[in-house]
Amino acid sequence: MTENPGANVQKFFIVLVVALLLGAAGLLIARFTGRQGPLPRPGAFPAEWHLAPGSPGQQRLDELLGQPVPRLDLADWVGPEVPRQSLAGKIVVLDFWATWCKPCLAAIPHNNELVAQYAGRGVLLIGVAAHTDPVATIARIAKDQDVRYPIARDASGATAQAWGISFYPTYAVIDRRGLVRAVGLQPEYVGSAIEKLLAEDAAASSSAPATHPGG
Repeated sequence: MTENPGANVQKFFIVLVVALLLGAAGLLIARFTGRQGPLPRPGAFPAEWHLAPGSPGQQRLDELLGQPVPRLDLADWVGPEVPRQSLAGKIVVLDFWATWCKPCLAAIPHNNELVAQYAGRGVLLIGVAAHTDPVATIARIAKDQDVRYPIARDASGATAQAWGISFYPTYAVIDRRGLVRAVGLQPEYVGSAIEKLLAEDAAASSSAPATHPGG
């Protein structure tokens, strides 16, 4: 059985036309949006809010966006221990830091400000120290810096690995549904991320259908 050469030529031109149309559509999107490459994920935070936008490390962190919270194996709590189940329904900020990291230590006063600013609004901040940090050093820093939020140590390093942590500090934000919304934020933009999630909560509440007693 032989194929019709004319039919093969026709198929080739159809495929070529489709490819050209798809390429033209991509160019139009780039022209009118001012962007090159893929559009941002829905709900993503601006790239300039991050410490290393576009870097390989940030690209790996971005793979977590919209996913359930990865492994969170914490130990040696300084302050009240926070059970995993108590994170449910809260906006959670994780500050991955190290005792030898000067920018991490410099960010502690701002962390304290965030804790005070969002007290009573269902926002929880937890400091996650590197697994190589001595517990005594973590406790001393917490006392000297007047840390006002719970701190724990990454029990074995598996938590940092699961989150793809490659630089400190690395801030991660989790929404009330337990989904990762941002990783790698600069400290000064953590409050902006919280505000965005609170605004989403308010919008969702206002659009929810009203319920009346008895049906």
